[in-house]
Amino acid sequence: MKSSIYTTLGFLIVLISSNSFAQNVALHFDGSDDVVQTSNPGISGQNARTVEAIIRTTANCDPQKGGKQKVIVDWGAASTGARFTLNIKTDNALRLEVQGSGMNGQTAINDGKWHHVAAVYSQVGKQNNIALYVDGVLDTSGSIPTSINTGTSINVRIGQRVDGINSFDGEIDEVRIFNRIRTQSEIKADMGKEYCSNSKGLVGYYKLNEGNPGSTNTSNKTAKDYSSTKKNGTLSNFSLSGSKSNWVTGDTLTGGDTKSTEDVFGCYTYTTIDGTVYSSPGKYTRKIPNAAGCDSLITLNVTLGRVYHFTRHTVCDSFVMPLGRVVYQTGFYRDTIKGVAPKGCDSVLIMEVKVNPKVETQEDIVVCDSISINNKWYFSDIELSQNGTAVTGCDSIHSIDITVNESSSATLFETHCDRFTSTLGNTYTKSGIYKEKLSKANKYKCDSLVVIDLTINNSSNVTIPLQDCDSFISPAGYHYLTTGVHTERYTSQYGCDSIIAYDLTLSETKSSENKLEVCDSVLINNVWRTNTGIIKYTDATSAGCDSNVTIDLKVVKPDMSVDISNHMLSVTQEAISYQWIDCNTNKEISGATKKSYTATYSGSFACIINLNSCTKQTDCYDVIGLAAGNTTKSQNRIRVVPNPNNGSFHIVSYSNYRIISYDLRDLTGRLIMSKDGLNDSNVHLNHKLIPGVYILNIGTGNTHESIRLSVQ
Repeated sequence: MKSSIYTTLGFLIVLISSNSFAQNVALHFDGSDDVVQTSNPGISGQNARTVEAIIRTTANCDPQKGGKQKVIVDWGAASTGARFTLNIKTDNALRLEVQGSGMNGQTAINDGKWHHVAAVYSQVGKQNNIALYVDGVLDTSGSIPTSINTGTSINVRIGQRVDGINSFDGEIDEVRIFNRIRTQSEIKADMGKEYCSNSKGLVGYYKLNEGNPGSTNTSNKTAKDYSSTKKNGTLSNFSLSGSKSNWVTGDTLTGGDTKSTEDVFGCYTYTTIDGTVYSSPGKYTRKIPNAAGCDSLITLNVTLGRVYHFTRHTVCDSFVMPLGRVVYQTGFYRDTIKGVAPKGCDSVLIMEVKVNPKVETQEDIVVCDSISINNKWYFSDIELSQNGTAVTGCDSIHSIDITVNESSSATLFETHCDRFTSTLGNTYTKSGIYKEKLSKANKYKCDSLVVIDLTINNSSNVTIPLQDCDSFISPAGYHYLTTGVHTERYTSQYGCDSIIAYDLTLSETKSSENKLEVCDSVLINNVWRTNTGIIKYTDATSAGCDSNVTIDLKVVKPDMSVDISNHMLSVTQEAISYQWIDCNTNKEISGATKKSYTATYSGSFACIINLNSCTKQTDCYDVIGLAAGNTTKSQNRIRVVPNPNNGSFHIVSYSNYRIISYDLRDLTGRLIMSKDGLNDSNVHLNHKLIPGVYILNIGTGNTHESIRLSVQ
């Protein structure tokens, strides 16, 4: 058998083409969970800032019209005034938002066109001033009420809010963060170009040029920061393949980095203008500065005349070379064809030739149960002879001696607690029929099939939460005196070990002894006590255990009688302090702080006595025969009847004023009770009050009065 090569050689027309374009790459966000998280902290506190980006979207961003807010750039913290969020929301217009409030733009920008957007913030006095720009035009400006104090919890995030919601749906490009106020002219001048060097105050610059538009970009997960801070971002949740959730073609920008491709040709090698020599065909990338001072990325598609062509040939018997020479042995051979390669280059053909002879082989096969050869099954011993083509492609005779051995099978009945591990190391935890194959297990070294009829009896592991007082005795008779988890073992009806755990909380029975001194009476255990003595009763703790309480009670019953001699009033009871009051006005008499008081005018008087553990007021006593004093009691608009009382009394208005509200406080100012929304001339109150002196503040439509209230 002979083999020949017939080669048709001709001239190749080589097209040398080149093109150059700005790296107009952008990043598409799918609106679900795509996000770029950077390590850039952004601008914190109340410092001035400018945030810019180029965006394109058709999403409905207005929540009032069935849409959802779409976040472009965000950083800070999820608390009032601490989040700085550039987004699209109401009326599908630009919005700058700090948690608590924000400012909306006027122009809808979800029209599927590229738009440059910018937000400028500054604080002037207490004004939080914001200006929003769309395509270099001032869209809106003003101040918001919420005080801005941007936090540092979450670094700059592109395409999602700091709390992980409201992801952007569309393309984002050219994200820039400045630590200063940018003017409208600056914004308009730079909005359509990339920077080659850092602009003034630029602390975060994400060109988003790192991927190849529409290609598979699974290795391009970094968004580079081109500012001096070098705080790169990481892409998360992007598919990085196809036309969505991937690097895509962005808006056409001027300046910036550029890319170009060039197809070049050489006979043996290709040499560039700067002397770089390429001796192999392929793609080569070079980076040089362009006219704008930015990087220019040039890709050379190098095609060579391929002067040397190496081929391998495997033949049977002999081989005919391109120029007609016949060879019969394995080896390396060369033919040179002059001037037939592209542009007149020589073509040197180097051939590695392997010459294979006819093949005769013998094969012994030992199998279990059966074997298929050429789609025919054999179940017993047999000898076969096959004529065909060897793996070398040459004629061959192949002899096969087949020996067929039988496999075996067995059934096992197993009963176990919780689990069973088979000979093969498989663990089973449920009853059932299981099949396992033991490799080469019988005398013929064939597989054995084992059927396991398995019954699993489960142990019982139970935890019981319990609460008790002082101690607990389990059903098994174990006595526990401490809080904690106590376990006991037992054997189930199937003979399996089981565990019961008591999660025990013990509470103590408590006892307490107290001394108490009160005035007249006190409410103890829902019983009013009026006599001195030892009081014992049993209460329950929060855990439901007994609490034995003993109180050594002393009840002070002051003598509230008053002696009148001429115009002098004297109390009988010795006390720590005294204060005489005018009953007509319920006001203290300045300087009247002794046991006796001599009236200087006709009126009604009482004394407030302080005996350490209680404060009480005597009855009112009249003094007559002197010049008229403050005798307006009958003309008072508001009175308390009776006063003193036992906690049940009326507030009465004796004029056209209606009682609107009241509050009752003790002498320390602590609020006891209050009510408003009233509109009455007679209000009745009935409450359990501890005996003593209180201040009752009463409000009407036009006045406010305070009255001392004595409870006995």
